[in-house]
Amino acid sequence: MPRAIWLPVLLAILLLASPARATAVRKLSEADLVRDAKAIVQAECVSTSTEWGPERKRIFTRVRFVVRATFKGAERRDLDLVLPGGERDGLTFVVHGMPEFRPGEEVVLFLTGAHKKSGVCLPVGLGQGLYRVRREAGKKPLVVRDTRALLLVETGKSPSQGRLERLDLDDLVASVKTEIGRQKAADKKKADRKKKADRKKKADKKKKADKKNERGGR
Repeated sequence: MPRAIWLPVLLAILLLASPARATAVRKLSEADLVRDAKAIVQAECVSTSTEWGPERKRIFTRVRFVVRATFKGAERRDLDLVLPGGERDGLTFVVHGMPEFRPGEEVVLFLTGAHKKSGVCLPVGLGQGLYRVRREAGKKPLVVRDTRALLLVETGKSPSQGRLERLDLDDLVASVKTEIGRQKAADKKKADRKKKADRKKKADKKKKADKKNERGGR
């Protein structure tokens, strides 16, 4: 039985451990997931391995994927996730609520960017940003999201336990694409308003300067 070492507060801003060993995270809507994700992909896990971090203070699990489809972010064929936690050399680092992966499983991932120092890259909102694909002959593929290990926190509301959710893969993909398009349109509209405001500010500044020059030339 490996000796357990509890991971220090690596994600202190995001994670809070509860007495029931659930992990408290901010509850995220689909719009939140899409907005916060640096990449959204459909991928297949091909391998997992563990490694020591700098100075052998922490253990990380490296999960490698082959990307089947990219919905947001740069196109790529391969993807590595580096997750805090794992077992190596008879020692175990544990982060409650951290997703685990198995080679051969297909998933849809909403991913954070990689941390500059540690390289850690996580599903957004932990289990909230992970859908596992289930395929059965003669039936539409489903996705399953399991957030039961999470305590979901909303401002002004009591925390709620996560749950098991199922929906059609096609419905998830269509909904995500729609939300990505909506957010792109909103961002463009916001950028256009800023450009217009900047142009007006620049024109007003020039007009003011011209008037000052006219008065100075008299």
